[in-house]
Amino acid sequence: MISGVIGPPDEWLRTACVSIPKALVNVPAEHLDGLLGRPIPAADGIGGLLIDFVTDLCDHGPSFRPADGPRVGMALLDLISALLNNALETGLADVRDKSGRNALIRRIMAFIQQHLREPDLTPSAVASAHYISVSHLHRLFQTQGLTVTAWIRRQRLERARSDLADPSLRDVPIHAIATAWGFAHPADFSRAFRRAFGSSAINFRRKVCRQLAS
Repeated sequence: MISGVIGPPDEWLRTACVSIPKALVNVPAEHLDGLLGRPIPAADGIGGLLIDFVTDLCDHGPSFRPADGPRVGMALLDLISALLNNALETGLADVRDKSGRNALIRRIMAFIQQHLREPDLTPSAVASAHYISVSHLHRLFQTQGLTVTAWIRRQRLERARSDLADPSLRDVPIHAIATAWGFAHPADFSRAFRRAFGSSAINFRRKVCRQLAS
């Protein structure tokens, strides 16, 4: 739809409005809602392409045949979906200011906590789950003085240490506990545990058992 403001032709304000059902947009609903009502820069890139496409569509619409409608509509839908996904990938939906950035970091940390047992929990997997780039994910954690990989490893070590101190799990082998918390190789777990806590996993477990027995 094109509308004009009354005044000299060179001062008219042209506005194009596109209305499409949310269900047709190729963006997950839980992320799409976070974009609604937010301005998205469209001076260049996909945004600029979308503006040019809509402008040409409004200017030359009468020349299209009825059969062209569905094809043009799908092209328009693809451009809009691409623009919204681009906004998600670059963090425009969540990282608009410090509070938004912190909220995103909290969501990412909660996601990591929920998936610690998965051995393929990598920065790439975390970034993909939140529709941001890996480099953007690393920048978010840098503001907290952390690296993504180190934080994931530390959380896994904390969970493993808690299990090693649990009397109900005293018969579970150490390597099984390590595997359960995402450590694929026992030797890697042993080295990481000693560096983090200043003691081997087996000595830590023995110490806790003696303390509980005394």
